[in-house]
Amino acid sequence: MSSVRLSVNELAKACAHSSNASEWSDFLRRCTPLASVVALRVARLWTNSATPAIVEDIVQELFLKLCEQERRILRDFEPRGDDSFFGLLRIVTASVANDYFRRQRSAKRGGKVVTSSLGEDTNPLHVSGDDCATNRAKYAECHFYQKQQQASNGWNTIENPIGGEKYMVVQS
Repeated sequence: MSSVRLSVNELAKACAHSSNASEWSDFLRRCTPLASVVALRVARLWTNSATPAIVEDIVQELFLKLCEQERRILRDFEPRGDDSFFGLLRIVTASVANDYFRRQRSAKRGGKVVTSSLGEDTNPLHVSGDDCATNRAKYAECHFYQKQQQASNGWNTIENPIGGEKYMVVQS
């Protein structure tokens, strides 16, 4: 890197097309404090105990995001003013942080239910209370299935009131 200090916009553009260690070192040194502050603020919205380890994880994921797809975010960046890259950095950091906490929350709830076929002419559908809450588009259908499940124990074949298909459901 030359003795002239580049603006953060110029530095981001230089890093988009270079793997020069000194440019990347300067980029990380100048961007990490802002990214850490934004990550900490988002972490405080999601949890009461925002630890330095969580903030470090989010900042690390941010820099991985900036480098993925051959540094697409950096390559596509178009400066719109002095230090406008910091504005982009704030937005991307907040997005990465929110995604981090959504993944954490999803994992705690067990993620999505995976179903498998029981036979050639059956289409199993496992229905739980969480499914109804997260899939509002099929709420009426799901509610109908739960009412049918309450009436029996074990497996039950029911007909979809909307589409007429038959489903094999299991009582939760």
